[in-house]
Amino acid sequence: MKTCVFIPAWNVRGDVLGVLERLPAAFGRSCAEVFVLDNASSDGTPDAVLARLRPEELGERRQVQGRDVTVLDAVYQVVQHFALHLGQIILVAKAQVPGAVRFYEDAGGLAKPIWKQQGSKR
Repeated sequence: MKTCVFIPAWNVRGDVLGVLERLPAAFGRSCAEVFVLDNASSDGTPDAVLARLRPEELGERRQVQGRDVTVLDAVYQVVQHFALHLGQIILVAKAQVPGAVRFYEDAGGLAKPIWKQQGSKR
């Protein structure tokens, strides 16, 4: 029997990396898939998890939801999937509350980001 491991994460970079290091010893070959479910960490958790992948692992073939894909294909699909949902959420919010959701303002024909005007350090 294969085991799937789900690791919820929010600003626990060191803990997640430690768990990922210990999984092979704990489950051996019975661990089929590992999912790190990050909730918008600001401590670099997602980047650290992705950085653990060795370049040769990105080309490895895996079975995901009955499809034969590479690890890189799976990562790309997840990013694309969430980006699509974010776009849908923004579209619905803008339709329901016109003018309340704004990312840019017109500045003489140019789009000027408004979040920089609101004291953001980014």
